[in-house]
Amino acid sequence: LPGLHEMLNCFDFEQVAKLKMPREGWAYYSSGADDEITLRENHNAFQRIWLKPRVLVNVEHIDMSTSILGHASSLPLYISATALGKLAHPDGETALTR
Repeated sequence: LPGLHEMLNCFDFEQVAKLKMPREGWAYYSSGADDEITLRENHNAFQRIWLKPRVLVNVEHIDMSTSILGHASSLPLYISATALGKLAHPDGETALTR
């Protein structure tokens, strides 16, 4: 498995999850409902995001903090509510909020 510092995008995390999660949990989380339109569109949306690399910019001290819905966050990452969180971790949804 790659180290965390080697995982560069959502697809890298997806591959590790596929290898680490129980088969039933992965089948649930990776599947789409009915015709899988939303699953396909989400995948396409992530492929449309391009980041502009900044060469020779000092990145020693970076502050990624922001606010999400009026609450301070040290990392601008939002995890949508999910069902059956214990399929991925014994602590379920509690693990997602840590």
